[in-house]
Amino acid sequence: VFKYRLNWLEPVQLAFATLGASMAALGFMILCLGCLTTGATRHKVYRAWRARVGGRITCAV
Repeated sequence: VFKYRLNWLEPVQLAFATLGASMAALGFMILCLGCLTTGATRHKVYRAWRARVGGRITCAV
């Protein structure tokens, strides 16, 4: 049906797949960090003010 051969299409698809996988991994890491910084865990693990600020900066990045 499609008789066009676009040589640039395969690298673009690979780039989008790589970008999507990277975004999924980053989202999973942020989700794990968010679970660790809620409730009683936050008060036990992140007692120091500096640790909480570091976590906020990590989420912002």
